[in-house]
Amino acid sequence: MDISSNILDFLPRLDPVELGLTPPAPPARPVLELRETPDGYVMRTEIQDLEHSDLRVTVGSDFLEVEGHFRQLWSPPKLLGLCFGLDSGPLGSIGLAAARPVARELDFARRFGVSQVDVASARASFEDGVLEVWLPKRSAQQDGGAGQARQLLASKRAA
Repeated sequence: MDISSNILDFLPRLDPVELGLTPPAPPARPVLELRETPDGYVMRTEIQDLEHSDLRVTVGSDFLEVEGHFRQLWSPPKLLGLCFGLDSGPLGSIGLAAARPVARELDFARRFGVSQVDVASARASFEDGVLEVWLPKRSAQQDGGAGQARQLLASKRAA
């Protein structure tokens, strides 16, 4: 029985993704939708693979802005595979290569027009991959700070 043919029979069954030989897919671009209710505006959306520090949520009396940045380096394994050659013998030779890291990146930004938002009472949270934003509307008695803006979640990234 030839040992090299047994190895060749085994190789097609190897899954490159399971072996870590191909980079993982970048995260999906989040679907950001803002709903208006009688009392204010609500956003609840899943944003996978991001950390709290990767998001920035800014609110003003007439806008909501959501920004995010995700970057992850993936390094392929140093062992790239078996290289079979004429002079390498029946088992082939193992080829090593200096693999370069691959960046998985995602940037997104979305600005929504809103009206009559009570900036001081606005809230946002990001836990377990879920972003929730609540923007209450100002009552007729509140001046609400028209023209004011504040960050509800702040990213580590410079603006």
